Amino acid sequence: MTARRRTDEEKGGAHAPAGLRWYRSDPPLPRSARPALEKILIGHEPFPALITDSCWNIVALNHTMQLLIDDVAAHLRKPPANFLRIVLHPEGLAPYLSDPWRVRGNILRSVRQWHAMTGDRRLGRLEADLLAYPVVSLGGEGPAEAAPFPCVPIGLWRDGQLLNFFHVVTSFGHRPGSVSSRIGAGSNALDGIALESFLPADAETRAVLDSPGHAWAGTSRLFASAQRTPRSTARAQRKEGTMTTARTAGTAPLVGTEGNDRLLRLALVADAILTGVNGIGYLALATVLDSVLGVERAVQYPIGVFLTVYALWVFFVVRQEHIKRAAALVVITLNALWAVLSIVAAATDALGATGVGTGWVVLQGLVVGAMAALQYVGLRRL
Repeated sequence: MTARRRTDEEKGGAHAPAGLRWYRSDPPLPRSARPALEKILIGHEPFPALITDSCWNIVALNHTMQLLIDDVAAHLRKPPANFLRIVLHPEGLAPYLSDPWRVRGNILRSVRQWHAMTGDRRLGRLEADLLAYPVVSLGGEGPAEAAPFPCVPIGLWRDGQLLNFFHVVTSFGHRPGSVSSRIGAGSNALDGIALESFLPADAETRAVLDSPGHAWAGTSRLFASAQRTPRSTARAQRKEGTMTTARTAGTAPLVGTEGNDRLLRLALVADAILTGVNGIGYLALATVLDSVLGVERAVQYPIGVFLTVYALWVFFVVRQEHIKRAAALVVITLNALWAVLSIVAAATDALGATGVGTGWVVLQGLVVGAMAALQYVGLRRL
């Protein structure tokens, strides 16, 4: 362990996990900007902070912010996770807001102003969604005037304790309700990207956030550890009341990626490569394979085209930052179907293939079936 790392941990560098998870943004965030923004997010620890894009979708968040939203409904945390929806949704942070009417007013005003400036239709849809959410109040007295920008108070009730924050937004562009930054001046690369900080508004809140192990978490799962324990162990710990917050844990992903997607990606890449080579082989060597496999060129060419296009599509799927479950399921389904049809075709001699050709069709079916099974296991790990 280096001296620098020891110093960080002695300071609670547990607040500073090595490497944060980044999510897609609009506009796309240049990779060159990530190191500086990551330092800013980690530097905010133990206070919550996050980066949002032009539609308030979460781009990155520090460990404390991850803990703050860790127990909201899974569908709200699924990328692209929208921070405003998380705050105002009844299954999000809304039930814990001390002044939901004021928070709602501030959020809606920001969205309307940004919508008026940009004309982005997505902001109009976002506003409509937010307006449709019922106001969940712990005893508020009704609509209140919005607080003045750019420093907005926000309070969260947890375990009978009120945590008071100042919500400060620093935009790298011209987003309403924010302090403008000179970073990225003269360029639109960061326009709409913003740093949202939640700073303690009183000594009590600061003391709670600074306390070892976040003692304020209590038995609440809202601030449960971002370090995942095995489910059976976690259940036993909750029954015994021993679930604690590990501030040394790395920042957990938002949702749907708690497991490692490495296996799924590797299986998809292998699928794309093998399928692409197979498809190109049918197209380029059809005249040779005609006599070897006994499969007519009129059959090989369409299959070759299909396999080549399919391989390109699988490459597109795997290159996404977050593999969509629906796309992965389509790949698995098509592979399983191909495997079944290959065995059926070989068994019924539907292609009129030679012995070599029949063996090749069976081999293809087995390989593709194994690929589908591997991809399914990878998908289950997400």
